Amino acid sequence: MCRTAKPEVVVIDPNQNSLPRSAMEDESSSSYDGHSGTWECVYCTCINSSLRKECQQCRHPRYKETVERESKAVERSMSSSDGIACYFCTFSNPAGALECEMCHKCIKDVGTKTHLNEGTSTSVNETEMRPCPHCTLLNPSSASRCSACGSRIATVEKDNALETEEKHSVIQSSKAPDSDVVACHHCTYMNAVHVETCGMCHQPTKGGDVMKSGWWKCDKCRYNNEPNKTRCVACDIPITAAISRKLRTEQRQDRTWTCVKCTLKNPEGEVRCQICSTRYGDKQKGNGNVEDNTEKRRRGPSVGRQESWSMQLKRQVDEHDAILQWKNIISFCRMSHISFVDPSFPHSSRSLYLNPRHSDNPRVTQWLRPPQIVRVDQSRSEWVVSRTPRPSDIMQGVLGNCWFLSALAVLAERPELVEKIIVTRQKCFEGAYQVRLCKDGRWQIILVDDCFPCNKYNRLVYSQARRAQLWVPLIEKAMAKLYSCYEALRGGNCIEGLSTLTGAPCDTLKLQVSPLLSRDENAIDGDLVWGQLLSFKEAGFLMGASCGSVDESVSEAEFKTVGLASQHAYSVLDIQQVYNNRLIRLRNPWGSHSWTGDWSDSSPLWTPTLREQLMAHGATAGIFWVSLPDLMKYFTRVDVCKVRSEWAEVRIETVLTTDGPTHIVYLTVLHDTEIELCLFQEKMRGQGHKATLVDLWIAILAVPGMGQRPTSAMTHSKRSVKNCVSVTTFLKVGFYMVVPMAFNHISNQAIFAPHAATVVAADDGGGWNGMNEGRSCVLTLYSARPVLADSSIAASPILADTLYHILKMSGKRTEPYRGVTVYTLMVNICGLVVGVENRNHTITFKLECSCSGSMNMVCTRLEMDTVDYIPALHRQISLVLTQLERTSGYGITFQSRFGSVPGHHHIDPTDLHVPPLTDKNRLLHQPYPL
Repeated sequence: MCRTAKPEVVVIDPNQNSLPRSAMEDESSSSYDGHSGTWECVYCTCINSSLRKECQQCRHPRYKETVERESKAVERSMSSSDGIACYFCTFSNPAGALECEMCHKCIKDVGTKTHLNEGTSTSVNETEMRPCPHCTLLNPSSASRCSACGSRIATVEKDNALETEEKHSVIQSSKAPDSDVVACHHCTYMNAVHVETCGMCHQPTKGGDVMKSGWWKCDKCRYNNEPNKTRCVACDIPITAAISRKLRTEQRQDRTWTCVKCTLKNPEGEVRCQICSTRYGDKQKGNGNVEDNTEKRRRGPSVGRQESWSMQLKRQVDEHDAILQWKNIISFCRMSHISFVDPSFPHSSRSLYLNPRHSDNPRVTQWLRPPQIVRVDQSRSEWVVSRTPRPSDIMQGVLGNCWFLSALAVLAERPELVEKIIVTRQKCFEGAYQVRLCKDGRWQIILVDDCFPCNKYNRLVYSQARRAQLWVPLIEKAMAKLYSCYEALRGGNCIEGLSTLTGAPCDTLKLQVSPLLSRDENAIDGDLVWGQLLSFKEAGFLMGASCGSVDESVSEAEFKTVGLASQHAYSVLDIQQVYNNRLIRLRNPWGSHSWTGDWSDSSPLWTPTLREQLMAHGATAGIFWVSLPDLMKYFTRVDVCKVRSEWAEVRIETVLTTDGPTHIVYLTVLHDTEIELCLFQEKMRGQGHKATLVDLWIAILAVPGMGQRPTSAMTHSKRSVKNCVSVTTFLKVGFYMVVPMAFNHISNQAIFAPHAATVVAADDGGGWNGMNEGRSCVLTLYSARPVLADSSIAASPILADTLYHILKMSGKRTEPYRGVTVYTLMVNICGLVVGVENRNHTITFKLECSCSGSMNMVCTRLEMDTVDYIPALHRQISLVLTQLERTSGYGITFQSRFGSVPGHHHIDPTDLHVPPLTDKNRLLHQPYPL
């Protein structure tokens, strides 16, 4: 049985001044029959119907105190000297007074007055005066409209119908039936249309749906609720996810922050609390102590519920938090009259090279700020961060990072995407800038100064931008700091740059088949490639093409002959079909060296009309057209970045464990939606020989409900030993389980050990409480509609269940005996998975597997030859083979032999498994009942 940790549910405490609903619905509460079957609220003095159990204005319940207050008012009036009692607050005013001294309401125009003599009181005739249902003013029973607010007053015959209707509808519409009054947008108090300030809450009545900060409007009844309410106080409908996200954003954008230790509200510019010096952003533990965010990250993944929210909103929140740090730096620099120097990325060779070295003729001789730099284009314009970024602005330096510049050029086709990367969009005279990048699935805001590596001629050594712009060298320096130094940026694919710059899901469209992985790949279909390219273009995705040849069928000399640079990245600008010709427009980030083959600028295939229509005259800027067959011949892949700002996202820290409990995520899909999952692990870039990668795999399974075991597999990604894997699918309303997996580290602890992460978790009821090793990863979820994600830790064999359902969905089936099925899966998983399902009631099935001839493979059973006995009505995952080293090819040889043992025999796995199961693989490979 699957045991999962119970997700943490965050409950927002109700208003301390409000009473629980049980108090509101207490039938023992006293009632007060005042004016025509009404009672007055002791808090806001609103006159309510006798059938109501709570005030229609302030939502407070009625109590016996109502009667006590009225009786005290009568006693006060009777004991007072000769005077006039106010009809509104019962204050005794001197005889002849025209206005109440307490509430300043008019006494003269009310109508019937109450004269208070010694020991006697002549009360007003209750049947002759009626309260206004909107402002509670007492009006003569014959009046049809209120003399104060102009609202219509119901007649006596209509009282019963009105009171019955109030049982079902508490809130009136924003426009009353009488067009002379309108409801306040803040408190729903009915005011006259000419009134500019609400008579109840004193807020402006004009301005549409403007509300107090933090208040939210119910989608069903349109009632304005207080910020601390999670359900509408009028119709009891819970707050929607969209409104909840909006409220959280407003809270984050508040100009103050509350200390978690002493609760002092500090200004936004303060990094530490002014009283107790607690740092901004620290969290509070259950024992009351303050917990640093870095300590929380050290502990590992959190278990709890998260809601996906807008990617645009997430960027705005991140920028708001980062600006606090930036403002403190600027303030310090101004007071000290100095320019900012980043101490974490010093102006030395350590920031230039992976292994700092000495050279007699170094390229970089100094670090200079913009006013000291000599520009290549001889521009005399003042330095700025950007002047509407254009791809033609980018100039590559001596660093071989065309993969990054190509991705930057693709983004520059849409300048608004470049502006989202740079947080500091205006020139900073103190030299401090912030850049927002996404490394390994985690958003980070990088702080850099504006000192750049230069040569002895005061010129920039690395990338730069024309027209005196800083956006290219700033982003390049932030990338270098992210990966430890400039040299770490050498070599790469365009997809890596697109993912880092946008944080959006990325995919690869292969144009050539790798001879090393031909088993997992089919022949490339040109029609399918063209259809996908057109689909990507229609969706507005960003694309970049990598030039080269997988099987080296095209020589380096041939690339130069046609004007292409091998092992180089190009930007994809456009895709067009001209009659029967399929053309793709590319840009060289160098700004030169254009294609010279068919459909180049000088090609005779162009007609004057087509040339003018497709603008085939950009060779000098490195822009050219190429046909689809030539693209598939000279380019290996097209990298696609799926930028969709209207989508929602959630990023979850997870751990791929070696044994024991498995970190999973339950999804609650509230609306049918398209969804894309990406699983990231740390890149090898900048790590030298220390970094190793594990095989990543994601599976999505259907579950009956939260905390239950899966019933079937929906889809799964390819398994690959690389930085990221992804899967896209469409999910209907329901519950699902996402299982991130990796296997090659189970049998290769020596390689895995340098990247082991420690996770400490509380006992979740499954008997697990202690230390466990695993690879830290990030699971990123993108969806067209918001979804809920519950992180959980499963102590049962979730991996065995997951592989079993994947085999049933995608595996190849063999039935050696009736009721026995052997599953094998080898396609798109860089390895092999073998499983058995024994539905027979009378035999124990024996399976022998031999994979000893495999190359660059590791097995979760620790040996390549295995023998297993699967009892009747049991299933088992026999073995999992996976690629060990990603830079080398691999080969798989698999042979199997079957046998059976008749009768109902109890099979002890400890005695009969060859090799014996270990603590590392027992949960994955032992037999389980069907």
